[in-house]
Amino acid sequence: IEVYFFLGTKQRDHHHFSFLRISSVIHFDRIIMINFRPCLVLLASALLSCNAEVNFPCGLLMPTGEEEIGLPLRSMKISVNVVDGIAEVAINQAFETGNSTGHSHYQLPIDANAAVTKFAAVIDKRIVRAVVKDKEVARQDYEEALEAGKGAYLAEQQRRDIFKISVGNLPTQKIVQIEIMYVVPLEAVGVDTVAFFLPTGISPRYEPSEMLQDGIAYYTNLMDKGVTIEMNATMAGPVQSVTSPSHSIAVTSDSDLDKGSANVVVTDEDPLVRDLTIYIKTENNFSPKLFIEHSELYSSTAMLLSFVPPAMSENSPRNYEFIFVVDRSGSMMGDKISQMCKSLRRIIETLPTGSIFNIVGFGSDVEFLFDKSQYVSSSVSFNAALEHVDTMGADMGGTEILTPLKRINSNKRIEGFYRQIFVFTDGDVSNTQETIQFVRTFGSHTRVFSLGIGAHASRALVQGIARNGRGTAEFVEGDDDESIYEAVERQMKVAFSPAFDDVQIEWGMAGEQAPYITPPLLQEKRYLAYYLVDGLSSSEAGAGYLQNNNNMVVSTSDLSIKISASDVTSGKDYEFKVMTEDIIYTKGLYNGNMIHKMSAKGRILDLEDGGSKLHSDIVFDEDEVAKKIVEIGVKYQLSSSKTSFIAVDNYNWTAEADLDDLLSDDSLYDLPSTSSRNRGITTGSSSSTLTSCLSFIIPFIFGIMII
Repeated sequence: IEVYFFLGTKQRDHHHFSFLRISSVIHFDRIIMINFRPCLVLLASALLSCNAEVNFPCGLLMPTGEEEIGLPLRSMKISVNVVDGIAEVAINQAFETGNSTGHSHYQLPIDANAAVTKFAAVIDKRIVRAVVKDKEVARQDYEEALEAGKGAYLAEQQRRDIFKISVGNLPTQKIVQIEIMYVVPLEAVGVDTVAFFLPTGISPRYEPSEMLQDGIAYYTNLMDKGVTIEMNATMAGPVQSVTSPSHSIAVTSDSDLDKGSANVVVTDEDPLVRDLTIYIKTENNFSPKLFIEHSELYSSTAMLLSFVPPAMSENSPRNYEFIFVVDRSGSMMGDKISQMCKSLRRIIETLPTGSIFNIVGFGSDVEFLFDKSQYVSSSVSFNAALEHVDTMGADMGGTEILTPLKRINSNKRIEGFYRQIFVFTDGDVSNTQETIQFVRTFGSHTRVFSLGIGAHASRALVQGIARNGRGTAEFVEGDDDESIYEAVERQMKVAFSPAFDDVQIEWGMAGEQAPYITPPLLQEKRYLAYYLVDGLSSSEAGAGYLQNNNNMVVSTSDLSIKISASDVTSGKDYEFKVMTEDIIYTKGLYNGNMIHKMSAKGRILDLEDGGSKLHSDIVFDEDEVAKKIVEIGVKYQLSSSKTSFIAVDNYNWTAEADLDDLLSDDSLYDLPSTSSRNRGITTGSSSSTLTSCLSFIIPFIFGIMII
């Protein structure tokens, strides 16, 4: 029996309502009321109207009196186009409106590293396309449109992993189709594998007591029926395998793995129950590869450097201090705490005897296992640590992740030991940006690794910690011991390998790099860097010419790009070069300006995380930083912390488009089709009966009676 609680909170004279499964309830210390009677009424209404069996409200939310319910989700299609290290994702969702007009909003979880590039809505065969503006200007346009009685659509990045669309003056009894497109870099898993990740749920986020603010309603599922998910992958080399640890998938017969082409269909009946992960394994190739994209729209050339540094056998050993920061908040109860304990035990058992270690548990408070780090060789300390791991529980309250990190940073590093911090968490916090920025303050003798626990772990936090901590991020989403151990072993392999510091990339021409501060190269971990060269005429772009540092126009076939780095442990310097045969021109591989937009997204992340060129000045102006984010976001039509999509329906942006044919509109997405796209593959149906409703409601009432 799964019991659902209806939680009502009041903040700043506003009521917020949501459903939460008991298995995902975290530590709530600001609940003002729990009203069970409205819960039963609204629960029955949601089940009958939405034809689903999971959490509500879901997707597009429509007001009904003082409350809001999820509108029925009629269909959902997700099309993915992978080009080596980057994925283009188009999401098409069709909702059915009810009898209520007024305002509604739509929430969608996205990858934290994604750049949302396009948004459109279709209502009654009317296509409304959005443009990106300054966030405040966009909101003002939205409010003015509502006052004028026009249909308006405001799409905002509420957090890096949440995209929210507010809709005004939505017509009744209509099919509303929401179209969103974004681009995202693929995650590296080991030496030869990249992973595509599709978030399907939004977890609750704990807010530290000093950060009370208007809450965001989070819902753990969108829909699990009538969903089609397809992928078309084009890799730089032969594909050895395509697998998924989370879902059942099928590689279609028209794939040509030897030539780097793979078409994939997700065949799960309930594909949105958990986050989707697809692994694409290619042949080992450590040589740097350069992808070049010319753009007539921007009169520029964008380049993507993809590189996996090889392992160097002559590296000198180090003495290590390992500090394991483990999340023991209420959100970690159940499978999560079990997964974390398995991961931590595995790491402790593999620590070298000459190292020292400590375990720091946190929730609302902080608990150090030892007053100071102990030697692994001490059997007393080693056995005490294993016993401590076996008895850990999710019993320490809220997720105050900054406190332990600040305590560790204030403790002086032990001379002669290279500090390695491992953070285990589901990331259920609201102060993500503050935490990521603080990790940047750790010195060059400290690296921070992160392990995301659970099906909906916050990638924004977990990856942000690793990126700014000069470490790596891994995720454990299931209870399979083998996948847990593989993730741990990949991290420990990197942790025992020194990083290549003082990295310099010689591009050979004037331009702008992202990330601006080049992070260390981690052995056998994929590294991505973007470079933008402005001032290209369309004729030069077509001919493949660039302007070098001496203002001379040169052919891109004569490019000479070098990566230099040093190993501070051995004192050795290394140099890697991009060979001519490893230069790939992206024309024809996809539509749009994918690398340009990812380069722009990289510069925005630098500005938001405090690692931009503007931040390199001793005194920098926050207003200038905000203006730069707006400038980039508007130019490349990207949502960000300072920019939003806005669309106003003036009834002159019309197009007689059949809903099923919208994806064929060249001005929208027009992704390359896979062989299965026309097969009408639909996994499951949207049927629901009164019997299924009663079978849920009766146990629910019984659960309340027990409570």
